[in-house]
Amino acid sequence: MPDITPCVNKSTVVVSQPGLASQSYCSDEYFSRDARNLGVGVFFTLTSNWTRDFWLPPQDITPDEAMARCTPKVFEWRERQLFHEHVVIDYLISRNVARFGLQIESVQSILQRLSSNYCSVLPVEDYIMHNAALRNSDKLAHIRNVLRTYWKINPLEWPFTA
Repeated sequence: MPDITPCVNKSTVVVSQPGLASQSYCSDEYFSRDARNLGVGVFFTLTSNWTRDFWLPPQDITPDEAMARCTPKVFEWRERQLFHEHVVIDYLISRNVARFGLQIESVQSILQRLSSNYCSVLPVEDYIMHNAALRNSDKLAHIRNVLRTYWKINPLEWPFTA
């Protein structure tokens, strides 16, 4: 992936791919006022000194209240019974996006704006892969398939093991 940092305005937070907050979190006054319904995750995030509010811890709710406002996605329960701290952290940063009205842009939109060949060659979800519901062996199989399909590399010849 190319270095996108020179192409991003300092007032923008870059995330892998924003989702809908309403699919995972209960709305509050910040989400309602903001009205963009943005849910973001921290697994790929780019912030600047202008967007440090993204990382602020909450001062108006307790950890238990934050957890109570999170609704795990169906696949998180079905696949691996996941409900980890990352869900609450994603809620809190999504809440900060709404609270401070932070500008959000996805990696995919930046690459498309730059007319990068990476967009046409490799979908962003294949090189910024994050799926907590997949077992490590399934992630490895997916990565091997991507390498085989897009880069014509036979990962089975590598000395790596699962």
